[in-house]
Amino acid sequence: MFQQSFLATFHIMDITAILFSNFFLIQILLSFPVLPTTVPYLEEYGSNWAIFNMRFREATQAMYHWGHFDGTNARPVLKDAAHPTNMESEAIKGWEHEDIMARCLLSQRLPDMTVLCLDDYSTAKAR
Repeated sequence: MFQQSFLATFHIMDITAILFSNFFLIQILLSFPVLPTTVPYLEEYGSNWAIFNMRFREATQAMYHWGHFDGTNARPVLKDAAHPTNMESEAIKGWEHEDIMARCLLSQRLPDMTVLCLDDYSTAKAR
């Protein structure tokens, strides 16, 4: 009796731990931007540039990241670079995070060598 009770408790605790850890994994995966499958990979020599450009632009516009590529969502400017306010610092942190997300979207559909060549460019617009 004790053994069955112990095993039942163990299995419930094990299942709870699995569900709890998967919950956080699912949250992380859902917050990570992924392009729809309709956005093709850019061919190594750019032979599909026109359709890649159109679909990538549309997808990133729908995801509110296109402004990082065309410059309409520019990095916030500090009023006093030596003494940024908390609000300015948070705005810059948020913008930098969104810019990293935009760059990540682009690198998902580029050839590896192209991504390596673009690594020195620090913003989505520069890439």
